[in-house]
Order: sequence, then structure tokens, then C-alpha cells
Amino acid sequence: MAQRMRRRREPEGGFALIDLMVTLTIVAIMAAVLFPRIADDDHLRLTAAARLIASDIEMAQVMTISNPAEPIIVKFDPGGTYWLAPAADPDTPIVRSGAIQPYRVVFGQGRGRTAADVTLVLTDLENNTLSFNEQGGLVDLNLQPEIKLVHGSEWVKLTLSTMTGTITETAGSG
Repeated sequence: MAQRMRRRREPEGGFALIDLMVTLTIVAIMAAVLFPRIADDDHLRLTAAARLIASDIEMAQVMTISNPAEPIIVKFDPGGTYWLAPAADPDTPIVRSGAIQPYRVVFGQGRGRTAADVTLVLTDLENNTLSFNEQGGLVDLNLQPEIKLVHGSEWVKLTLSTMTGTITETAGSG
């Protein structure tokens, strides 16, 4: 009887807890990598485009406030391109600080790569341009500029306050 108790037990078939944990970890990593590629990304593209444009508008405002003798404008091409330029030469983008590249954004390329296939709809922008005064407000107080970004059935609208230059963002679909 004592011999039977001393005999080693043969391992039973099945999976150990560590095997299951490793397998679940691998599955979770694969899901984390693949899910964003499968999911609808209209909202993400619009958010990226809206934040990019808003930050560049604010950059032009700050540059104009800091040096009112040489105001900076934001010039739009409704095809999905815009740039920051001196008001005296609106068709020539300024050179980005710390880079040798012009301050030009093309949706789907470079800084604008996350905004691929986003469409710009401009309302109440004279010559597709935003011009700022020395306080950061719009030069033409009669304008109510709106920049609508559309991708799929969703949209984001950026509205600028004429007096302060404050940017308001609204979103919707349809």
C-alpha cells in the first residue's frame, strides 16, 4: 500500500493556467491591433482634421498678436489644402520653425495624413482666407467664417468669433 502512495502521479492532459493566460494575451494584442483598422474611422479623421486646423488657426493668431506689423493669415484651398502665409504675400507659405518645409498642410499627406479623404466646405471666408488683427480677432468684423469638415456621413464645423477669434466646434451627421 505504501508503494502505491509513493508512486508519482502521471500528469493529466489539459492546459495549465499559464497556457490560457498567454493565449488570451496574444488574442487581446491581436484584437487591439486589428480592431482599429476594421472600425469606422470617420469620427477620428474629422477630429484629427478639426484639431489640426484649429491649432494652425491659433498659431496664425498668436504670430499676428506677437508681431502685428507682419500679420499671418490662413489661406484655404477647398480641395483639402491650407497654409499659413504673410498677409503681404498670401500665396507663399511661411517656413515652419525648426524645419525647412513650408507651413502647408495637405489632407492625406505629412501632418495631414490622418485627415485623408476629409472634405473642406468654407463659408463666409473672403478669398478663402482668415486674416487676424493685432488682438487675434478677425480683420473683417462683418464675416461669420465657418469651416465645415466632412467625411462620410459625419461632419465637424469650426466657427470663429469675429471679435475674439475664439474657435467653436460642433459635430453632427447627415
